[in-house]
Amino acid sequence: MIHIAHISDIHFGQKFSEATWQAVVACVADFDPHIIVVSGDLVDDPSPEHLLAAKGALDALLQRTRTGSNTRWRGNGRNAELFVVPGNHDVFESGIAMGIPRLPWFERIFFGGDTTSAEQALKTKLGTTALDFGPQPLGLPAGMRPEDAGWLRRAWARTTALFGGRAIMPWDQADDFARLLPAAAPMPMVRVARSAPILLALFDSNGPGGDLGFATGTVDNDVLLTLPAKLQQAKENYVARVAIVHHHVLPIAFAPNGNKKTGEPMMVFRNAGALLRILANHQFDLVLHGHWHKAQFARIDFGDDSSDGYPMAVVSAGSAAMATPDNTNHNSINLIRVAPTGQIEVKSVFYGAGQSPRPDGTAGADYRVYKEPLAAAKRRAHVRARERHPIECEEREQSCEITENGDLWLTHRIKGLRVQGDIGRYEKRPLIMYLPTYGHFVHDTLMPAPETAKAGFAIVPAPDYPRSARNDQQRDYYWLKFPGGGISKGDKPLAYEFSHGCANCMMMTQWEAVERLERGTRKQHPPGFDDEWVATRVTFPARTLILKVRFPKSLADVQPYVECRRPPRYPNYDIDEWGDAKLDGDDGAVDAPSGLEIDSGTLQEEAPALSYDARSQTWKLVIDHPLVGYQYSLRWQVPGEPEDVTIAGNTREWHRTLLNLGERIDDGETTDDDREAIRQFGLLIQTLEKELRLGRASRDEKWTIALLVHDAAQLVLRPVLSRRSGPRREQLPRSFSIPYGDGVSGAAFQQRRTIAWSHRGVISDPQGVAQSLITPVPYPPTEDGDEAVHVLALPVYHTGTEDARRPPPWATIGVVTVDSSSYASSIKDMDDKQRLLLRALAQAQMDNIIRAVRGERDEADGSTSCGAADRPLS
Repeated sequence: MIHIAHISDIHFGQKFSEATWQAVVACVADFDPHIIVVSGDLVDDPSPEHLLAAKGALDALLQRTRTGSNTRWRGNGRNAELFVVPGNHDVFESGIAMGIPRLPWFERIFFGGDTTSAEQALKTKLGTTALDFGPQPLGLPAGMRPEDAGWLRRAWARTTALFGGRAIMPWDQADDFARLLPAAAPMPMVRVARSAPILLALFDSNGPGGDLGFATGTVDNDVLLTLPAKLQQAKENYVARVAIVHHHVLPIAFAPNGNKKTGEPMMVFRNAGALLRILANHQFDLVLHGHWHKAQFARIDFGDDSSDGYPMAVVSAGSAAMATPDNTNHNSINLIRVAPTGQIEVKSVFYGAGQSPRPDGTAGADYRVYKEPLAAAKRRAHVRARERHPIECEEREQSCEITENGDLWLTHRIKGLRVQGDIGRYEKRPLIMYLPTYGHFVHDTLMPAPETAKAGFAIVPAPDYPRSARNDQQRDYYWLKFPGGGISKGDKPLAYEFSHGCANCMMMTQWEAVERLERGTRKQHPPGFDDEWVATRVTFPARTLILKVRFPKSLADVQPYVECRRPPRYPNYDIDEWGDAKLDGDDGAVDAPSGLEIDSGTLQEEAPALSYDARSQTWKLVIDHPLVGYQYSLRWQVPGEPEDVTIAGNTREWHRTLLNLGERIDDGETTDDDREAIRQFGLLIQTLEKELRLGRASRDEKWTIALLVHDAAQLVLRPVLSRRSGPRREQLPRSFSIPYGDGVSGAAFQQRRTIAWSHRGVISDPQGVAQSLITPVPYPPTEDGDEAVHVLALPVYHTGTEDARRPPPWATIGVVTVDSSSYASSIKDMDDKQRLLLRALAQAQMDNIIRAVRGERDEADGSTSCGAADRPLS
């Protein structure tokens, strides 16, 4: 959040209150601004004494603010900057142009250069060690307030101020300090703040004088003509562009009583319309001014929603330090906050008549807050983004469908893609697929929609994409090639659609969240650990963003909410050669997704844009003018499933027991109980060989049967018992593992059902259930190099839970797998009944294996509970 303190109309002179000024200094320092703006009328009369005192007082304010900020932030303060423009009282006696030229003292003191010598000479003349808003520069004794001086002393002080500005008094040689001032220099018009991403334009609205302008204002037309070139030299990206001028660019909305005259004809800004038009043309966000001593906030827009108008805030401040004996609301300053989105909030703080500024006091009495709608800030940000990016689109949509399997299907639609900048022939654009942490991206599902393919679009791998050669484990890169060799500026806009799927990537139960967090060790559960989400990132300007998500029945009761995240250095980002914001931290631009920070203010205002359509059972978020660089998400808490503490505890214990069995087998330290467990697994192998006719459908068939058990510490399945066909009866290496969510691990934990695969994909999806994207993880190759073309996964569970329609994940022991290298394998021909029978046999023998390794025997004869000796189950 950028802080700007806006002060105006200090009027150091005979109506000035030093006590009020010191209260303002304390208020500004406590606000800890990045920028302090003073919009003119620092003094009542433009004598060099008064202006040097004003410079010293503002330097003291700046130093106090910086010191306080460094203390607050432990040496890393905001290093505030000061920006000043002249008011009519700073260049004309009494602020009135009466046909004589303006005085040059303001330009000599504030823009001419080093004034140290003149300041020292003035200190010597006044007999003081510091120049500030004290009584001595006003010609009064130290410690005397202007209102306490006699009329004769005040009259002499005023006369000296009036005539001292036009000509140095010949009888007062001490005025030699003025001769030491540097020559006048023009006020820099365009300034770039170092402390915050703000561009400032400073305007002198006083004119050259020489006419009867009274207190009216005007900005020279030549100055307005040079503004575009000076803005062009400032290449940086800014959160906001701020214009500073003294005279009011809009009428001040207050109504005098009856016949009371306001003096407006003698105070108007004569070419305010021209200035406002030029500021709007160059996308200025905020105009700060003073002059009328009235606080006001207004928004103007020279366009409309349909034509992407550019709303501009106009803010005025009252007098900062004039003495006000009877009005506690006469004085005011503005404390301005600018969000990274460009959204502007102005707090006008009122005080006077003995009351200090109280920005945390009572709303309405002590301050008023004006906060512009987020929609206005987003429209401005959209216009600025269009200036920077060579491409844009009318609408961008991402539709997400989550299946009961935990798979995610995504469809991307772009409407009205056009080239509107200097990028040449736009032939293709990159498609960057972020790979899920769990599960996997299914490459074969990435394809254009039929109408898109028919129009000539094509999706191909992008090995030549600059970042694709980095062995990136988080992304895959593709090109979307446009028909007809691409489009150029002025061509008809394009529309396209493509889709893809990710297998087992969505967290469906709270158990999954706990397992991912704890990894076998009990830990404190932080807020949001069991949240799941879908999101889209905005990389180029779009008028509308649509994000949809459709849940399966098991998630029908979840309530998603909106989340908006931005890069830490937003809106500073580079743009690549395809017109996209670089959002990859490896490129030195915006941080990668893990580094995004939540924008709580934006998400609160965007939350109402989320709706639910009962007919399609779809949640829909619609964002107008989405912010480029932002990530918009729909998040929800995954449902919790009541856990049977006894069963869950037993299951975790059995995991450890079986994994330890595998380690003892590797170490050659098996016990009698271990060998009995191995024998029971051998009986299971015999049963599966018989039922699946392994080795009979094809003489060359190679097969593997394995029991894989959940390793919570690593979130993988590991082989404990296994056998491969052939005379050597090889086992799978214990180092082999299947990541959580992949292959048969997905069958065991996410889908929790028996699954059979062929080389073409899943062949056992039940009717009415979404097609599963799960694919088996290949086992390490054998010496013969044969690969499995059919795989059968038989999940096994804690006794008593295996008959549930979907057994709970916390009761999952692991999975028994069978793979075959034969295209004629009977796995492909099995029906649901046959698969369920095999699962029941695997489950029964799993119980025997666990009892054996734990040393449990039937009391009658010491045999295992299945009653089998050396024959397969039936």
